[in-house]
Amino acid sequence: LGSLDKATRKDLRRKLRAPGPRVEWRRNIDDVLPRIMALYEATLERSDLQFERLPAGYFTGILEQLQERAVCVLYWVDEQLVAFNLILLNQDRLIDKFFGEDSDYSREYSLAVRSWLTNIDYCIRNDIALYECGQAGYASKLLLGCEFQGNSMFFRHRNWLVNRALFVAKVFLRPDRSDPAMAAAISET
Repeated sequence: LGSLDKATRKDLRRKLRAPGPRVEWRRNIDDVLPRIMALYEATLERSDLQFERLPAGYFTGILEQLQERAVCVLYWVDEQLVAFNLILLNQDRLIDKFFGEDSDYSREYSLAVRSWLTNIDYCIRNDIALYECGQAGYASKLLLGCEFQGNSMFFRHRNWLVNRALFVAKVFLRPDRSDPAMAAAISET
């Protein structure tokens, strides 16, 4: 947090002084699954990027199968579930896998920023050295001090003609071509 510029730190302090949602960490979400799916769907609809649509069983399955290596963080305003964050973790890393929020509460409660700070706080309290932010929202993640790590994808199709077409296509299907914030981040690194 100390690496953030003065204006960003001031903005974070201001947001934290405002009343925030109640935070609950859970490994079972069966009772709130319909609301989580509504938040997930609403977040997908607002997204500039298109991701696969996951069924409800994905979220419960992750929590059941991974047990202590997965948790769902719920954000409540009074008795209303306004956001959730599916997290994968171990002793070395916390991965912010999915975040869904109710846009009616998002600005007033700074839900995305509070989720980010909640995750950072968890990492600090549990001596987790690496926090991996989720997909999309790259501009705000840059402001919060996140860094992008390059990925390489290697492939080889059995059909040489299809392999050649894929080789050409990968040049044009890069993520920085579809997201201006990512393009700016990549050009800075």
